[in-house]
Amino acid sequence: MRFLLILLTTWSLFVKASQEQTYGLGGASSGRVSSVTAETENPFAALYNPALISAQASSLFAFTTGGIAARTGTLSSVLVDSPQYRTERGVSRTQDFRLPDQTAALWSAGLTLPFSLPPTFGRRAGFGLTLSGPYQRLRSFTSLTPYDFSLLRYGTSDTQFKGTLGLSVELWPRYLYIGGGMTLFLTSAGSADSTLVSENPTGRFALDIGFNTAAVAGLFARYEQTSVALVFRQEINPTFEQRFEGKVQIGGTDTLVQPFVMKTSLYYEPSTLELETQHDFGMVKTSLGVSYQMWDGYQPSYLVVSATDARGETRATQAPAFQLRSTLNPRASIEVPFFNRKLFLCAGYQYRPTPVGDLSGAANILDSNTHVAGLSISHRLKANAFLPVPLTWGVYGQYHWFVTRAIEKSSAQFIGAPRFNFSGSAYTYGFALQAEL
Repeated sequence: MRFLLILLTTWSLFVKASQEQTYGLGGASSGRVSSVTAETENPFAALYNPALISAQASSLFAFTTGGIAARTGTLSSVLVDSPQYRTERGVSRTQDFRLPDQTAALWSAGLTLPFSLPPTFGRRAGFGLTLSGPYQRLRSFTSLTPYDFSLLRYGTSDTQFKGTLGLSVELWPRYLYIGGGMTLFLTSAGSADSTLVSENPTGRFALDIGFNTAAVAGLFARYEQTSVALVFRQEINPTFEQRFEGKVQIGGTDTLVQPFVMKTSLYYEPSTLELETQHDFGMVKTSLGVSYQMWDGYQPSYLVVSATDARGETRATQAPAFQLRSTLNPRASIEVPFFNRKLFLCAGYQYRPTPVGDLSGAANILDSNTHVAGLSISHRLKANAFLPVPLTWGVYGQYHWFVTRAIEKSSAQFIGAPRFNFSGSAYTYGFALQAEL
């Protein structure tokens, strides 16, 4: 047993993670590669499927922590600077290029509180809470030029504090449950005031922190050893917007006042519809699921500046257009118990097709079809004289392999021309602790 534990722990630390469960949404990370919406023993149910809360036998609490890293391959002999689409020098410059590695260290905590309603109702209900965020900072602001090379998912996802509160009610005792919740996440709006006078230049910046919201709703049904879940999560697309006025004074009188608006997306998570089924065969538990992700509202983190001209018409900078499509993401996982259900091994696979279509234009929002493999091991400890409540601890990890994608530009002036191959990988590893309260 000790040899098996050491072997699996070592392996899991080098197998890489799921975007949806560790980097972006936070919450329960495991070898299931997101197959948790039909799992009743889920302390992060408020985020993944709030309907699970009232289906749980007892209250659960969990804490996870881990890191993520993404690395891309070298883009060989590509245009990185040009007079028309320049990034730095405004000259035609070709060289090998590789995006900086993207890393982050994140934490998440989950709590569920199921309870019985009065005998008049004969039902169960429950509350749940999920919190997540980075260790480094609560919010980062990045605004790219339209022609920068950037990854769609990694390094631009949610790296700020986020909390989800969920409520669940039992509709048909022991069989059917419904739940809903609201995710709150930090965003900000600022204003700048600067006076450019040679004798006394001044400047100040005010930043207001606010909350944005997104809804989550779920259904959960079970019969004997089979369970089914259906979940919907609303799009998350917080924006940074700054309004200011540029003034020109002559003789102490404002002769020109020009208002401007600067706006950019902070990060993006698409609207998602998930369907999952799970069956417990006794010695093996299997899960099959699919998520439909709607990418129609995606906005890159480009800083768009707009102003009103003398005719009252709005003029704004324009970002290059590129094709996006909604995607179907199938997944499967298996859980095997050992040693009288004290040790659990989970393994999973997910195929994640890219929503980005044609990249032959000026934009360089890089993404590719991705294979995700995961593995986790957990050990369950019973309550005793030294341990007041049952406790489960484990390690997890997953690997993302980006399928090599050939990109050929339609113009020799575009950044990235004439052509390049996009490839890379990402990984996450971490530690999870869960208690039955």
